[in-house]
Amino acid sequence: MIREGLNMAGKFEEQRAALRSLAESRDRGEADRARAVLLTLAGWTSPRIAEAFGVHEDTVRLWRSDFVRGAVEALKAKVAAMLVAFNTVNAAGKILGRIESHREELHDV
Repeated sequence: MIREGLNMAGKFEEQRAALRSLAESRDRGEADRARAVLLTLAGWTSPRIAEAFGVHEDTVRLWRSDFVRGAVEALKAKVAAMLVAFNTVNAAGKILGRIESHREELHDV
């Protein structure tokens, strides 16, 4: 697997100052997300960051993905909450679509 930290480092170097600023936020969620991205830029892996923050590896990957798509702004509390809501609705729609495609099978059960 390619180390995400190495891939992100060059592309987002100019945003490091904004990440450092957000890492000082009074909102712990914002600060943790920014710190996780900073650790990524320093070469830390998802499992290592997840262990340090006491979260699941997928949570770290989600934070990284949010940053890649929306830069530092996407790590802020209000934006992050909207992204979680969007992802939840999107996932629910996919699940309902799968259920609908198997409606006849479910009806016979």
